[in-house]
Amino acid sequence: MSELERIEQLEKEIRELKGLNKEGITTYSFSQIRLEELENLVDIKENIHKEEIFKQWFENDIKISTDRILFLEKLIKRNIKLIKFYHEEDLKVNFIMPLVNKIDFFLLDDNIRSFANEKLIYKTEKFIFNGEADFIFSKGIKKAEEPYFFIQEFKKGKTRKD
Repeated sequence: MSELERIEQLEKEIRELKGLNKEGITTYSFSQIRLEELENLVDIKENIHKEEIFKQWFENDIKISTDRILFLEKLIKRNIKLIKFYHEEDLKVNFIMPLVNKIDFFLLDDNIRSFANEKLIYKTEKFIFNGEADFIFSKGIKKAEEPYFFIQEFKKGKTRKD
């Protein structure tokens, strides 16, 4: 390895250790970023009027079909005794996915589908967020192109600052 190649390799390792990509933009992983760092990057404000956000939804006169009520009752009955013992994957397979599978995405758009364990990247000139989402509804057939909704489990860190 030439001296120049060795220097380039060391520079690459330093960038990776600092969380920078090859252009020098800081990269943050969903699983590693702390709330304090996130608040410095994006404008996050707590909404003290939370009950107003969904007021229109909650006051809407929604009719739920008997079939759907029976489906939900059966799903709850089937899982109620075990749900406290479920691990993350058990919960997904036995409870969340049956709900999600009730949605016929192709009726909405033949270019929308669900994806599991899909990599997400959000890039700006100042930072990059990346990580793997547990579940995504997105445009795209082979890969998620424009996510509309995603589920990502956040685990409590090992220390208070996490």
